[in-house]
Amino acid sequence: MGTVRATLIVTATIPITLLATLALMQAFGQTLNVITLSALTLAVGMVVDDAIVVAENVVRHLQATGERQSASLDGAAEIAGPDASGTFTTVAAFAPLLFLGGIAGLFVRPFGLVVSVALLASLIVSLTFVPMMFGRIGSLSPQRAAGSRLLTSVDAGLRKTLHFAIAHRGLTVIAGVMMLGLGGLAAWLGPISVLPPIDEGALLIEYVMPPGTSLQESNRIGNILERTALAQPDIETVQRRTGSPASGFQIEGVNKGEMVMKLVPRPKRHFTVEQIFDHLRASYSKIPGVAILYHQPTQEKMDESLSGLPAMFGVTIFGPDMDELVSLAGQVEKVMAQDPTIANIVNNTKIKSPQIIVRPNPVDLARFGLAPADVYETIQAARFGVQATIILHQRQQVQVLVKSNVPSDSTIDWLRELSIPTATGQTVPLKTVANIQITHLPAAVTRLNGEREITVLAEVDGSISAAVSRLQQRFSSISLPDGYSIAFTGQYQVLQRTIMDFILIGLAAAILIYLIMAMQFHSFLQPLIILVTIPVALVGAIVLLAVTQVGLDVSVGMGALTLIGIAVNNAIVLLDYTNRQISAGHTISAALQEAASIRLRPILMTAITTIFALIPVAVNPAVGSRIFQPFAITVIGGLLSSTVATLVLVPVFRTFLSNQWK
Repeated sequence: MGTVRATLIVTATIPITLLATLALMQAFGQTLNVITLSALTLAVGMVVDDAIVVAENVVRHLQATGERQSASLDGAAEIAGPDASGTFTTVAAFAPLLFLGGIAGLFVRPFGLVVSVALLASLIVSLTFVPMMFGRIGSLSPQRAAGSRLLTSVDAGLRKTLHFAIAHRGLTVIAGVMMLGLGGLAAWLGPISVLPPIDEGALLIEYVMPPGTSLQESNRIGNILERTALAQPDIETVQRRTGSPASGFQIEGVNKGEMVMKLVPRPKRHFTVEQIFDHLRASYSKIPGVAILYHQPTQEKMDESLSGLPAMFGVTIFGPDMDELVSLAGQVEKVMAQDPTIANIVNNTKIKSPQIIVRPNPVDLARFGLAPADVYETIQAARFGVQATIILHQRQQVQVLVKSNVPSDSTIDWLRELSIPTATGQTVPLKTVANIQITHLPAAVTRLNGEREITVLAEVDGSISAAVSRLQQRFSSISLPDGYSIAFTGQYQVLQRTIMDFILIGLAAAILIYLIMAMQFHSFLQPLIILVTIPVALVGAIVLLAVTQVGLDVSVGMGALTLIGIAVNNAIVLLDYTNRQISAGHTISAALQEAASIRLRPILMTAITTIFALIPVAVNPAVGSRIFQPFAITVIGGLLSSTVATLVLVPVFRTFLSNQWK
């Protein structure tokens, strides 16, 4: 704007707005936490937009007339309507978030409330404090701003581009459609998750061996896993637990264990977390008979909280018969293994539990005068003992059990030779009256919604939606008996619900924004033109996410909702000025050229200040900022593309309405 005083007035609105926001937060019962503080940080670049728009318009009037009072009043009054509409549209984008449930709602609702309060406070400050301060300063003589030469060049380039776009409207529309296709492809191929993946500086490795594995063998395998992990240059320490601690409430067999690995500080690392996981997978895959799950500690808890599974993705087979389920699980695993994007498949049915089956022979039992209960009681007494008596020891009743002296290295041969007493006082070996064999069954029988199920866990590299589409086609080759079905579980189901919620919220926000703009323009067609900036803004966001290799998650969803609100702000101001020019007698082409040139400076200023305010969050490597890093990248990419859409696409679409603007 070429004046330090105007810049200081705009800058002063930031602390005033944030202090007002803190007071309103207290009134709404909001506390300062990671989410609300992040909302305040991210809102810094947005709350200054209203002040910039008002200040720029006042400065323009002040430099033209030199009258402080009239320039302040006229400049603020001229821009008050579109400025308020722009703020209300952004707030309207967050209003439907109040109805979002689940864990996504816990993150989004406080965020949306704080940003909305900050924007409303900034609107009030921009329409009161800013004109008042400009009315008190001396006159501003026209000065050459530091960036005026660059602005002049951009303005000249914009005029040429706009002239070409209006002259070739069909080509411009086709280019816009191609941009939408590019964004849709990038969204389809990109990775999706509920929450952003965070580098926690630690890894959690769970390992499971066949039931019946001794503590000695578990420790031997655990020691191998430890040494392998410590051989990695980025792993600093390893803590291992086998089975369950004596004082704990969680009961696990000694065939299960977990290791928590602390990583060296990030600046000193040679590899990323995913690369470290890949190295461990390659090393641990050489150890037979061990199923291993790879997590980060907090992420594993979040996965279980969201979906009940300790993994992001799972395929669940439902059915009544366990043997058939095991067979189908094997077929499902083979199909999944053929997909190159699916790795670390864990099929727990491979880890079977040994079981001894004793089937008494009725004919042989009758020959010795025995009943099946006699066989059961003898086995029970030999294996677990029988209560002989109860003694009183220090006022406590103590059971006295009598059991066979089973050798520690006993095998099934000992059971075959177990003596069964008969009614005549003689004994016969168990193998004489029963068939004895060893079988292996699944280690556990689990149910979901009352049905028996087996879940095959896996990790997906890339788009889960694309992987699900491929698997659905390939699963059609599996012949499912009646009463059996296959479903995708894990966070995929939560993802589907969350995506649908955000789509519905986005549609509701777009409808509210449309109604607000319809009241502003007294038109039902012009708001539709402005809404064009929303999908184009989302395309820019998705493309920048793909370039930075950041996946889609709840944080991106919040950024998309924010874009729905702020992408239309500059277009509202642009069309409002265009309509004023048309009412003054200008042709639609001349009015659009003049409006784009006059509104170029505030459009660029609001976009650049918001982008610059978000850059520290987008590039900050700290663990805490990683949660909202996708939000910052989404808004930055969306603002870049929406600015182009506002200055080029909106004028082109406006020409289709000719001179009719109602």
